[in-house]
Amino acid sequence: MHKIKSAVISKEIKNKIGIKVMDIACTYPVIENPENLDWIEKLNKEYRENAEKYAADVEKEYAEKANQLCEETGIESFYPFEFKLTYTIDTDRNGLFSLTNHYSENIGDSQEYRRESAVYNTETGEKLTLSDIVSGDDDERHTMAYDVFVKYFEEKYTDLSPELASQIDKATENTKFYLTDNSLVLYFDMNQLDLMIDYIPTVELKYNEGLFKIDLSDAELDSLVIDLEGNPTTGYQWKVISADADKLEVKDEYIPDENKDGLVGKGGTYRFTAHGIGEGNCSIDIAYMRGRESSNEAIDEITYYLYVSKDGKITVLGTEKNLDNVKYDAE
Repeated sequence: MHKIKSAVISKEIKNKIGIKVMDIACTYPVIENPENLDWIEKLNKEYRENAEKYAADVEKEYAEKANQLCEETGIESFYPFEFKLTYTIDTDRNGLFSLTNHYSENIGDSQEYRRESAVYNTETGEKLTLSDIVSGDDDERHTMAYDVFVKYFEEKYTDLSPELASQIDKATENTKFYLTDNSLVLYFDMNQLDLMIDYIPTVELKYNEGLFKIDLSDAELDSLVIDLEGNPTTGYQWKVISADADKLEVKDEYIPDENKDGLVGKGGTYRFTAHGIGEGNCSIDIAYMRGRESSNEAIDEITYYLYVSKDGKITVLGTEKNLDNVKYDAE
């Protein structure tokens, strides 16, 4: 996972007698970039400039209108215009990074909410499209989006008119999306329908291997099973070097391969089963090493970075395989 700090741009607009007529607050992400990766540098610049532009644009467009409305309605009846920009990190694991900007605007009696999302491949820095995530061609993806939103609105309105169905069809031509740890979320702007609604039409599709091109299966697991091939006759075995005992309970077993011919030196599978027992980020470090020496040199190592939820579900955030030899003290 990436370490992210929040930066803030805030400004109060006051009229000539010092009454606040407008409030602007923009929060945007600053991703730490110790490796000086181009895509992170570009992203940080993009989100900073977007926040700066949004703050400047709404001030330019609405400051005078807010001042005029304050004069017309009087100080006691006037509520300052409010413009807020916030963000959420929707997923940050296994080479995928999804971020959503949330815009909230209160202008007199009018309220509007909108989102802008982007999903990135952290290996390449590439911004993903829906075609990178969902199987099928453009027509099939549009039909899928249309069908799930029709179902969504049928649950809200018992009589879905042909006019509304037509508007949904048009709106889903520009479906927006973001990823969570185990789902794809589709939405479109609330002003794309001729409805008086105060919400953003949103549908969540849980991971389905037949629908998704990407693998989101290793999220919210009841238990995490790690199988690693090994051969104890070589003197080496897979061992847990470290695991966060306050968050994980890890059990291990060795399963020998079937050996009908009675061959000497056949290997097997080292199985590690982790259960979540405490909420938070954690990791398991497993090494392939000799087991009966006071000092061991690992010839292979793999680390799983995990998150355990309040209900003990495990999500794999990422893995790191270290092929450099590393020495550990034997247990």
